Amino acid sequence: MATKVQRGLWLQPGDVGEATVSPMRRVDGRWVVVARDRRVKPEAWRARVFYRGWDGSAGEVSARRATKQAATVAAQQAARDRMAVADTATNVTGSVSLSVAVSQWLDDLARTDSGRSPRTVAAYRGAYERAVLGVTRDTRGRLVSEVDTPLKHLTLAQANDPQRLTRFLREVAEARGTATVKHVRAVLAGTIGEAVAMGVLPVSGMRSVGRITAQVRQPQGERDTRRGFTPSEQAEVLAFASAWADEARTMKLHPGTCRQREALADLCYVLAGSGMRIGEALRLHWTDVDLTAGRVDVPGTKSAASRRTITLPGWVLDRLGQREERQREWTGEPLAGLVFPAPRLKDQWSPWDPANCSGAVTALLKEAGHPWARSHAWRRTVASRLGEQGVPLARIADQLGHADPGMTASTYLSRSPSGDKADLAALL
Repeated sequence: MATKVQRGLWLQPGDVGEATVSPMRRVDGRWVVVARDRRVKPEAWRARVFYRGWDGSAGEVSARRATKQAATVAAQQAARDRMAVADTATNVTGSVSLSVAVSQWLDDLARTDSGRSPRTVAAYRGAYERAVLGVTRDTRGRLVSEVDTPLKHLTLAQANDPQRLTRFLREVAEARGTATVKHVRAVLAGTIGEAVAMGVLPVSGMRSVGRITAQVRQPQGERDTRRGFTPSEQAEVLAFASAWADEARTMKLHPGTCRQREALADLCYVLAGSGMRIGEALRLHWTDVDLTAGRVDVPGTKSAASRRTITLPGWVLDRLGQREERQREWTGEPLAGLVFPAPRLKDQWSPWDPANCSGAVTALLKEAGHPWARSHAWRRTVASRLGEQGVPLARIADQLGHADPGMTASTYLSRSPSGDKADLAALL
């Protein structure tokens, strides 16, 4: 009968003991442990490891590999897997598939106390699906195609290999660009790092992966992130958006299409008059808006500084007042839900997917004759307009929700090294 020491009961709950490694050779078709002999090279090594689970139960596992180190690592990993609860829906082990582990990590990240914005989580999930799972979706989130990738069918322990991770991320960088590889790297590092913190894996292979960027910058097409709208361009886009929404009602299009066009037009007005991020606008509730005082409590999505109160100009308040009346007619109930809910659903509480909405805004701006612009162009426009009027940098940062005014200056305010500086000469 095995003693308590042999069964590993001397270990503390959650501990894995030291591995005992023995040489092995194949004899008559069976693997047997042989005596150590420097003159005879073993054909394999067996590592035995004792463990004690968190519930106090103890046990032993073994693994056979070609080298001592490989056998030791495999046995220790098997012990950690044995200690984990069998329900992998809530507990991750090294033998669970990488996709399951990543899915759980992203779900945890989507919680409101994680500090990450919904748009960031959506960007992480989309980049992982495209690059690692090989999944392509349309603008409505429906599956279009699916292909195999090097990490798609691996377990969490198998994917945790520095060489494999490095080669894969380099391929992603060359095929999809630096932005995508940054998102994929963040997902893999977060998932594997959490597994290490929970004792599922001994060390994170991502710690050995160096900096990876695309060798050639991916073309951006007509997109221009260095400028905002001029006053005439802004008036032109807003007029086009209003006419576009009116056209849907005149042509008696599907009610969902009418609501979507009206929502996009109203959203452009709000972004142009506030400088909010599109994710912040989509999280606005009517309880955050005071149309009488003209004040809005912006639910920040990036940091504590992004949670702020701003005052909207009159032309935006008028637009929101009209939207409030229309939305009361749509829902037939008092407004307390989202200002910009999913337009295809007659429900004021259903959120509008940020990626879907952003794509719709991009399409609207292209139809308006500005294919270079994205929704963030409104934010740059507000910053530039305030800067041209001599507003202090700190006040502009407060309007945009930046913790660091230096970031406002370096990213959102355009500079003119060759422009006229007669006003500066008068001060010298």
